[in-house]
Amino acid sequence: MFKVHFIEMFIRAIPEQTLLVIGSYILSRTKLNVKKALLSGIIMGVSLYIFRLLPVQFGFHTLFAILLLAFLNYKVNKINLIKSIEVSSLNYILLFVSEVILALVLQFIFKVDLVKIFEDPIIKTLLGIPSLIIFMVFVYIIHIFQKLHNRKLF
Repeated sequence: MFKVHFIEMFIRAIPEQTLLVIGSYILSRTKLNVKKALLSGIIMGVSLYIFRLLPVQFGFHTLFAILLLAFLNYKVNKINLIKSIEVSSLNYILLFVSEVILALVLQFIFKVDLVKIFEDPIIKTLLGIPSLIIFMVFVYIIHIFQKLHNRKLF
């Protein structure tokens, strides 16, 4: 079971999942529908919060999240099925890299004790927000690359 607090759903999960959906739109070069993106983000945030409360081994929640994002991208956001699977996987890879970068910066540059940070759910959630900014920078760089070369990466 993955320990999460209720407040994390509002401060981190829903905004994070909404950004992942927006990232899916950008990476798939699909016209953004804000209402559908927000709806998908809320569904993802609440679903992942509930799923993380279940007694499953660590890692299954990530697989569930990728599959749920791909499903919602296909059904709700009307992104091509293959493209939806590709961008959902890429989004989570970029998010993982963003979180690793943030953890390294916090630990080695700012000398923050990550164990203590993870004990307080509010501080953990707030200090995790910069990883979302890093994620969006990655998505933006890929978007610019796609525009400059006038082609899709996927």
